[in-house]
Amino acid sequence: MQGLRWQVIFPFLLSWLCHSVSGQIHYSINEELRKGSFVGSLAKDLQLNIKDLTRRKLRIVSKISEKYFNINVDNGNLYIADRIDRETLCRAAADCVLTFDAVVENPLNIFSVSIDIQDINDNFPKFHHDTLTLEVSELVSPGAKFALQNAEDLDVGINSLISYKLSANQYFALGQKVSTDGSVFPELILEKPLDRETQNKHELILTASDGGNPVQTGTALIHIIINDINDNVPLFTKDVYKVSVRENILVNSTILQVSASDEDEGVNAQITYSIKTTENIIYETFAINPNTGEITIKGQLDYEVNNYYDISVQAKDGGGLAAHAKVLIELTDENDNAPEISITSSSYLIPEDSAPGTMVALIQVHDPDSGENGEVQCRITGDLPFDLISSTGNFYKIVTKSNLDTEKVASYNITIQASDKGSPEMTSRKVIKLDVSDINDNAPVFEKLIYTTFVIENNSPGASIFTIKARDMDSEDNGKITYSIIAQNKEEEPLSSYISMNPVTGVIYAQRSFDYEKHKEFNIQINARDNGSPSLNSSTTLRICIVDQNDNSPVILYPSHEVDTTFEMVPWTSEQGSLVSKVVAVDTDSGHNAWLSYFLQSSEPSLFTIDQHTGEIRTSRVFQEKDIIKHTIVVLVKDNGTPSRSASVTINMVIADHFHQVLPDLSNQSNKEESHSNLQFYLVIALALISFLFMLTVIIAVVSKYKESKSSTPFGSLSTSLYPPVDPRFISQFSNGTLPLPYSYDVCVTLDQSEQEFAFLKPQHNVPVESLIDADDSGIGSEGFKNFSSTKTQVEHPEVSGQIHYSINEELRKGSIVGHLAKDLELDINDLSRRKIRIVSKISEKYFSINVDNGNLYIADRIDRETLCRAAADCVLTFDAVVENPLNVFNIKIDIQDINDNPPTFILHTVRIEMSELTSPGRRFPLHSAEDLDIGINSLISYKLSANQYFALGEKVSTDGSVFPELILEKPLDRETQNKHELILTASDGGNPVQTGTALVNVIINDINDNVPVFTQDVYKVSVRENIPVNSTILQVSASDEDEGVNALITYSFSTTASHILDAFSISPKSGEIKTKGLLDYEVSKLYEISVQAEDGGSLAAKAKVIIEIIDINDNAPEISITSSSDLIPEDSAPGTVVALIQVHDPDSAENGEVQCRIKGDLPFELILSTGNFYKIVTKNSLDREKVSSYNITIQASDKGFPELTTKKVLRLRISDINDNAPMFEKLLYTTFIAENNSPGASIFSIQAKDLDSEDNAKIIYSLINKGNEEDSLSSYISMNPVTGVIYAQRSFDYEKHKEFNIQIIARDNGSPSLNSSTTLRISVVDQNDNSPIILYPSQEVDTTFEMVPWTSEQGSLNHHSSPLTNTQGRSGHHVYFKKKTS
Repeated sequence: MQGLRWQVIFPFLLSWLCHSVSGQIHYSINEELRKGSFVGSLAKDLQLNIKDLTRRKLRIVSKISEKYFNINVDNGNLYIADRIDRETLCRAAADCVLTFDAVVENPLNIFSVSIDIQDINDNFPKFHHDTLTLEVSELVSPGAKFALQNAEDLDVGINSLISYKLSANQYFALGQKVSTDGSVFPELILEKPLDRETQNKHELILTASDGGNPVQTGTALIHIIINDINDNVPLFTKDVYKVSVRENILVNSTILQVSASDEDEGVNAQITYSIKTTENIIYETFAINPNTGEITIKGQLDYEVNNYYDISVQAKDGGGLAAHAKVLIELTDENDNAPEISITSSSYLIPEDSAPGTMVALIQVHDPDSGENGEVQCRITGDLPFDLISSTGNFYKIVTKSNLDTEKVASYNITIQASDKGSPEMTSRKVIKLDVSDINDNAPVFEKLIYTTFVIENNSPGASIFTIKARDMDSEDNGKITYSIIAQNKEEEPLSSYISMNPVTGVIYAQRSFDYEKHKEFNIQINARDNGSPSLNSSTTLRICIVDQNDNSPVILYPSHEVDTTFEMVPWTSEQGSLVSKVVAVDTDSGHNAWLSYFLQSSEPSLFTIDQHTGEIRTSRVFQEKDIIKHTIVVLVKDNGTPSRSASVTINMVIADHFHQVLPDLSNQSNKEESHSNLQFYLVIALALISFLFMLTVIIAVVSKYKESKSSTPFGSLSTSLYPPVDPRFISQFSNGTLPLPYSYDVCVTLDQSEQEFAFLKPQHNVPVESLIDADDSGIGSEGFKNFSSTKTQVEHPEVSGQIHYSINEELRKGSIVGHLAKDLELDINDLSRRKIRIVSKISEKYFSINVDNGNLYIADRIDRETLCRAAADCVLTFDAVVENPLNVFNIKIDIQDINDNPPTFILHTVRIEMSELTSPGRRFPLHSAEDLDIGINSLISYKLSANQYFALGEKVSTDGSVFPELILEKPLDRETQNKHELILTASDGGNPVQTGTALVNVIINDINDNVPVFTQDVYKVSVRENIPVNSTILQVSASDEDEGVNALITYSFSTTASHILDAFSISPKSGEIKTKGLLDYEVSKLYEISVQAEDGGSLAAKAKVIIEIIDINDNAPEISITSSSDLIPEDSAPGTVVALIQVHDPDSAENGEVQCRIKGDLPFELILSTGNFYKIVTKNSLDREKVSSYNITIQASDKGFPELTTKKVLRLRISDINDNAPMFEKLLYTTFIAENNSPGASIFSIQAKDLDSEDNAKIIYSLINKGNEEDSLSSYISMNPVTGVIYAQRSFDYEKHKEFNIQIIARDNGSPSLNSSTTLRISVVDQNDNSPIILYPSQEVDTTFEMVPWTSEQGSLNHHSSPLTNTQGRSGHHVYFKKKTS
């Protein structure tokens, strides 16, 4: 059926494509017709049958036109599909035509239709700006022209012709300017002089009307601003401003506001305030706000530095005209300065015996403040022995009011306090340090009248045993003490052999070892003498007590050592404790060292005991008969010293009642008894004497401890010492050090009876004795003694003896004489150095000096009166000339006279004045005044102007008498003749010789805006390529203006409202460069016509036309559109069959738009040009779907531009199948094997055929050819699936019945007509072992079968043969025989 359809379609398609464009239709309509409006009877005009329009598919082929038009296929009419705006489509083109192709099929016809769009007056004239502002000077002359912006009308022809009309007014009329290209621009013409004071602005309405019917109009509002010229000078509210301010006013405080007004307006009325002066101090102290005129404090004000300021203030408007006023600032004094205390003369050292009233110092007190703030009261603070006495003027003297004592107060810090009477009170303090020099009015003083020290006997010679110190309240040499020992020559041995003393340190040394047993104490008289003049002294007594050491062993008096053997008779009847004998011993030491203890030395128990303290020997028990008669005892006597010393004696004890009982034994000792009796007598006497001496020593020690009393030294006063007498001149050379002390003992008496009487501390050093002597003598130098003597200066009461007045000129050279000061003061020139004449003044001592050799006053430094006193009428320097011995203070005044050393000076060396060329003669322009720092006639200034033909010099006198020069215009100015004038203003003072100063006056003649900008061309033409980059410069317009300054500054702009122009181009307002703003497209717009405006700074404008022609470049590739096509074609289509109809179009022009088309690749298709830009695609060979089922036909369209642009369009074409291929089996015979006894219904084989066709043509149906002559029907054994070709067994096969099957199979497709083919399938049945063997012999029917075997049969002889039978074949039919054993 499908093949039949294509066979019908293609003959029609061929006939359709055989036609060409049959004709061209032209219509003309107005723009803006409503949607659905009738355009024309297109089918009728094309002579088409209306009934066939639907079948023939009448349609519009155009991307643009199909948006605006549509065809009603019911009636064949052409209608408006959308609003058509001619201005949007064609802009200002004269002709606006829309074209499209009307295409019908069956047969194909292409008709070209063009529709002319006629303009209607649907756009009103429009100005680029709804409001136009013009600024016109009030001095503009009548007849001046001002270019206005033109209006634009988007319509064409008569509808775009514009006429202008101006609203009624008395100052301006309307004119027109026609450019070379015929463009008309309106102009505003001034007819009557303007007066800003009468009317400062005008509002006019400019109306533009087109030539359409009805007439369309557009309006623009013109704002005309009348600009003021600077014809008014600023005017201060006062000529002189006065203000008083406190000197302590804060920095940045506002003290005054000056104010000036200007009748002009705008910049001419903007006043700038400034301070004009040549004095830097004013700029450093004050500042003025240039906008408000507020004068503020910039630096600290100080009444004492300057109490008055005269400031010139200038008010200058924006046009350069200026006025001046004077500001007088008077400072009121504040108490901001504390009094200043300066020491004119002082002594820093005064003797302590100075009499009351002695002058210590002369001071001067000054307070820079004025009035009560400068009145000063002085006093000395604290309770000091000094008075402050006012001398004269501001001098005070400090004197003593009572006696001084350096021992009580060695120095004074005298604080002088000066306070003024201001509020708040200000106080200053000055401290004078005064030292009181010592005189020798105090003798050395010992702390005690008697000093006691204890020295252990056997001391090391040369050791320090005591140090004695005296104190002298005086200082320096008066307080230096020399010690000495007063020698007494009454003793046998001189004291110097025992004691020496260091005269500087007071250290006492032992010359030898003391022996307590020989000397128990020394009493020494010590003298202390100072080094003053006259010298003072005092004395004291040193008592040296010798402390005993245990250096003597006990001495046994009884029994005497002189007797070899001592016997003692002990009665036999003695009772226990009976005294039988006594050992008597003495010790020459004293104290504990003399305390003796007695002991018996025996290793066995004895019949006797001895008392430890008394030495008494007593019996220890009653004697018995068994006791021996003779006993020998040894008695040991020990003292209590450390270390202990001892002695021993042996006593023979004889026990008997009568001496004669033992006499025979002692006969040999009779001669010695007498001597023992004598010795005992002496022993008792010695013991009593020792006891007495011991008691006496103890009493003396106790008394000396608790009671101090004088006792005469037994040794007297000795004059000999270890150290020789020292010259007082050397005393100051001794150091304060002492000799090294290897043995230093502290001795004290103990009151505790359980302790020893003396406690000895261990020595702190261990230094050889030989190194002690003269250890400090190296401190004595060889320099002579320097005697200090203090001089008392008696200062007389000072008085001002007179006042000297000098007058000198300023600027005298250094060293110039001022006056004979000493002579004028009647002072002796020879005494000037001694009396220390000097200048007392912080300021004047810089400028003047006194020569003490001749007493003259000289200039010490350059004196500039203007620096010191500025503009003050009187300039006086004062100082005090002071002399001493006696003190006189002279007041000196020096009047500094002005000389004409300063020329007049202008604040600005160059003055710039700007004035309009239209300024009227008689106008005055203030100039800066000159300043002269001199005074009097030297500061009187006159002015003179250099010769010229335009200006004269005048003067303005303010209310305070200040004179300001003025420039007066005498002749009209012409900027074109001379645009500036240079004048010299000379100021001369009244001095002799005359001093002059000059200033250069630059007069700038300002231009007025009286010239309109002029373009170099009325019309600018340029051609640019459409592919020019964005922001590229394509043209520069240029206009010039004969004016200058802001009036000659030209601003360029587009004068159009067309958005496509503003989107595509931009113009630099300064340079006039026109650049591309967006991408240009020749295909969108081939030509741009732009109105460009040049406007100067004064709002005058000119216009020019810029025509930009766009050059086409090959920037558009050809466009391929498929008008009609089929995506499916039968494979049996004949060559030349049409596949598709395409249209090719290139928007470019000329060769860039000429297109060549072809089909790419080796395809069985070709491209045939039909008509115009239509192409048909036809088959050129037979098609075979089985080889290629589809084609991608690529149509390539290339233009002839450079570079060549190519477009490709791919048309996908599928080949539809026809049943031209029968199914095909791979083999003619197929064989398969099936085991017998198979399961019924099982698949036994699958067979497949192939069909190269597609879809239904390729769908195969399988079937079996059933032969009827078979005994058994094949269908009872075999079945087949007609779709899949799978063969199934219907039953089980039996090999013994059927060994094979041969089946004929047919494969038939589903095409029309249907095609088929056949093949044979052989099925072989495979045998299985499904039958048992059958024994034929011996027969099964016989129960028992017997066979005879010969006895003689050999091995292997045949006896019997069994014959089985089986139905199976192959290996299943093979028989195997076995012998079965029976039991």
